[in-house]
This record gives sequence, C-alpha cells and structure tokens, in this order.
Amino acid sequence: MKLLGTERHPAPTGEGGQAAVTRYYRGGPSERMLEAPHYSTIRYREVYRGIDLRWQSREKHLEYEFRLAPGADPKTIRIRFSGGHGVRMISGFPHYKRRGAVIAASGV
Repeated sequence: MKLLGTERHPAPTGEGGQAAVTRYYRGGPSERMLEAPHYSTIRYREVYRGIDLRWQSREKHLEYEFRLAPGADPKTIRIRFSGGHGVRMISGFPHYKRRGAVIAASGV
C-alpha cells in the first residue's frame, strides 16, 4: 500500500503498549541487545493535512483506518495497492486477492 499525493513522511508512533517485547541480538555475545516493544496500534500523524493513518491488529488481521480532524478533506486520500490480483467492486468498495486472502478497502 502506497499513499499518493503527499510529501509527508511522519514517523510511526506506538499506541496501546503490550506486555510483550521482542529482543534482537546484534553481533557476538558482547554486543548490545535491542528490545522492540509491541503495540496494538501504530499511528502515522498527518499523512495528509488533518488526516492520520492508523494500523491495528484485529482477530489476526491487519487493518488500517484514516482518522480525519474537523475540516480535513477525505478526497485528498489516494492509495495504490500492489501485489494484488482479481480486483472487483463490491457494494462500491474494491476487493482484491493477495496470496489467497481477500482484502477489502472501505470508504471514508
């Protein structure tokens, strides 16, 4: 998924911290261990003016949503998906297959 028409590149921020931590070891035993915290939601603030992008896990599926501030224009949101095939419209929303899974994009 690629956001089109924006020059903004916000850093992700984690929300809803989880108890789990993934540990990575770099180099030999004397090298430092890195810890990556787990979050239930990752937010990218202001991907478009007044619009945040949120990714979250729900029932073993990754979902995204756009959160609009008052006055933000949803028509500025433009997305390109790659790697999918078999795109078709159902109830006005695109659905496509990727690696056997059907993925649906919902309206704003």
